[in-house]
Amino acid sequence: MLLLNYDEIPKKFKKHSHVWKLWCDWLKINKLSAMEVCLNFINSNKKIDKIIIGVHNINQLKEILNYRRKKIQIPTFFSLKNNKILNPLNWKIL
Repeated sequence: MLLLNYDEIPKKFKKHSHVWKLWCDWLKINKLSAMEVCLNFINSNKKIDKIIIGVHNINQLKEILNYRRKKIQIPTFFSLKNNKILNPLNWKIL
């Protein structure tokens, strides 16, 4: 979901679109890609030692293959507590 452009957000998430707007604006201001931030976030978690990644197109695959680790401070506005959004198992009930 975090890799979607703002205009690609599914309708059931529209009531939370302000979070995606903040996310997209933050990425743009900091000249970061969503893929880069997500991969760095995963790699910063010491409890994760393997990652399984799916891709939608060749450009995503190229971005993953060209990925480089860097220290990125995730913004505090993205610290959600809403389990309906955080857990994909709950998305069907939104």
